[in-house]
Amino acid sequence: MAVLFLTGCASSQYRFDYQEQEFDAVWPKAPDTPRMRYLGVISGEDNFKKIEGSEGFFRKGISWAGSLLFGAETPRLLDRPQSGVVDEQGEKLFVTDIGKKSVYVFDLKNGSLDVWDSVNDETEFVAPIAVCLIDQNRIFVSDSDLGYVTKLDASGKSLLRIGEGKLARPTGLACDKVNKHVYVADSQAHKIHVFSEQGQWLFEFGKKGSDIGEFNSPTYLAFANKKLYVSDTLNARIQVFDENGKWLSQFGKRGMFVGNLPRPKGVAIDSDEHIYVVESYYDHLIVFDHEGKGLLPIGGSGKAPGQFNLPAGVWIDKNDVVYVADMFNGRIMVFQYIKALP
Repeated sequence: MAVLFLTGCASSQYRFDYQEQEFDAVWPKAPDTPRMRYLGVISGEDNFKKIEGSEGFFRKGISWAGSLLFGAETPRLLDRPQSGVVDEQGEKLFVTDIGKKSVYVFDLKNGSLDVWDSVNDETEFVAPIAVCLIDQNRIFVSDSDLGYVTKLDASGKSLLRIGEGKLARPTGLACDKVNKHVYVADSQAHKIHVFSEQGQWLFEFGKKGSDIGEFNSPTYLAFANKKLYVSDTLNARIQVFDENGKWLSQFGKRGMFVGNLPRPKGVAIDSDEHIYVVESYYDHLIVFDHEGKGLLPIGGSGKAPGQFNLPAGVWIDKNDVVYVADMFNGRIMVFQYIKALP
């Protein structure tokens, strides 16, 4: 069952805004040409600001009386965000939160927040990890403890369970919107499963190992330009496959230097085919070119803008806005990729 928590009495009274926008930061620093700009933070209901003059005198009186009788409501905030996705229209942001055992749905257009805490009336989420969209009405959520992927509609209603009995510990997801395929990383079985959007199992690839095409606890996935990017976490690398699971390339290695990938997690691709990888061990977001050459690191441990505490997923919307799930800081860090001039 999907549980709805509104940010106010009427969603039209609120607008979505990033927090901490007044802090101006770019990477790399001058005199180099900036390629990433800090936009702010997403933490939950605190991102919804009341539109001035939207609440009438009578409604204000009711709100004031209610706060006296029952106390001010505690805002619903992210706890341990894992991953997310923005729809094609740029209107809704979906974030999985393993701490709250829920999926947060930010309506960026209408200024409201839904929190889905259940697969259906009988089953609650336990460990939601990843989310991907075939379109705005077909949403897929992996739950590593439940052991399957749930297909939901736009209201959070469960439509289908995928991989139940076949998946050991599903984590990362990626949707191929052209072929309508759903890729699932099975971290415990060390392989990638591929399903149709109707839940039919199609094929799998990979096994435990360190050779090319093998995995050691694969976690997050990304699909772009007919390529599947797999964060092969305990092998300290990113592997790249075609849409049919054929191995194409890999990059990354263990090490103590910025640019190494001792514990890669989230992976995402921008419109210029740069590859963004969350390096969770040393709390960095690292940008690579399409061949895996390191271009730009952002991060370090901390709470300041551009710093992280065990980051998890990363995803990018159609406008090249980059979102990083800063898990132990309980927030989403947001950046803008600045495209080079032609």
